Amino acid sequence: AVLDNIPGRDEYDIRELAPDPFPYSYWRPYLNSEKVQKALGAFVNYTSDGGNTVYNAFVNTGDDDRESGTIEACRALVSQGVYVVQFAGDADYNCNWLGGQAVAEEIDAPGFCNAGYVDMKTSDHVTHGQVKQSANFAFARIYESGHEVPFYQPLAALELFERGIGRKDIATGKHDVRRGYITKGTPESTFREGNGTVQFAVLPDDAIYNTTLNAPNPTGNTTAKAKRVVRGWKPTRSMQGPLKRRSLGVKSGVKPRV
Repeated sequence: AVLDNIPGRDEYDIRELAPDPFPYSYWRPYLNSEKVQKALGAFVNYTSDGGNTVYNAFVNTGDDDRESGTIEACRALVSQGVYVVQFAGDADYNCNWLGGQAVAEEIDAPGFCNAGYVDMKTSDHVTHGQVKQSANFAFARIYESGHEVPFYQPLAALELFERGIGRKDIATGKHDVRRGYITKGTPESTFREGNGTVQFAVLPDDAIYNTTLNAPNPTGNTTAKAKRVVRGWKPTRSMQGPLKRRSLGVKSGVKPRV
């Protein structure tokens, strides 16, 4: 990707220079801890990127090229009454929100062309993004978030999920989307964040992401040196490296399509 090769930025979060330590990778041993596996009823270990077997199977069957019909399939889900919510972090260059918005417009859910962007309100009284919605179809732009939205904006991601599961509107979580709900706002999401959270130096491996600042804690801050401790386990130095985004066993250097 251009952002990787020229300016050395992380295409999954263009605010960061590569190598990017975020998101953390120590969630793997957490998921493999006995306590978590028992709570989930899991009988095997979690292995997200332990080889290229799954990736090779997808490539060899041409699965990566099976993109035709995606928009039609989403349109069919909406017409069947399924609640469809698209969302994207606006610092993600790979799966960028402008492309997601274009797809949302192509899906052309009933009434969507007449909807407008409104702020997404969460329980912390902070506007974490904007959403455009008509009945059971919504598209949300999440502010100051890279590819893995739940890492960068955990509260917004959680409440978006809860509202979707509860068939409530994404903007407030107060309205039943089955009753002709539509957002009344601006035709475009025009908010501009500036470069306040853009990093101009490669971050250290032990950097801590601050979801209040929407940026890493300043280097040299004692908070940035704090130990990451989760009940019952402690991540080792090797666990604290940057997350390798290798969905479905994608080998290094090959970018998955999400």
